[in-house]
Amino acid sequence: MHDSRKVFLLDEEPRCILATYEEGENASRTEFKTWDQDIQVDDFIVVPSGTRHDMTVVKVVKVDVEPNLESSHKMDWVVCKIDRAAFEDTTQREATFLNAARKAEKLRKKQQMREDFLRDVDPKAMSTAIEHQPTE
Repeated sequence: MHDSRKVFLLDEEPRCILATYEEGENASRTEFKTWDQDIQVDDFIVVPSGTRHDMTVVKVVKVDVEPNLESSHKMDWVVCKIDRAAFEDTTQREATFLNAARKAEKLRKKQQMREDFLRDVDPKAMSTAIEHQPTE
């Protein structure tokens, strides 16, 4: 038994969860330990790694599993759960803002074109052109 797994012998509170680094049913599953009782299947969590600032994101595929106490592999702690709801709220608010900004820009361009057009057109010639349009 690796020393990192002995916490499960000493305390009932830590949870063992399984998570994957890759998508798909056949992706390998890695055990992690946590005190967080709110982590659920399909949550994204940050875990230690040997890359990218020594942390990476994995997806939880199973919670409250019996840890393999016979394993000689180190079991890392979960760093934190990612708050996807807050992230999705932020991106939705940005999309709403960008949509309003695009509408305002379109309206501004339309008004500017109208002003430019009216400034460059003789009003008398314009009314004459409108009066003499062919009818169907």
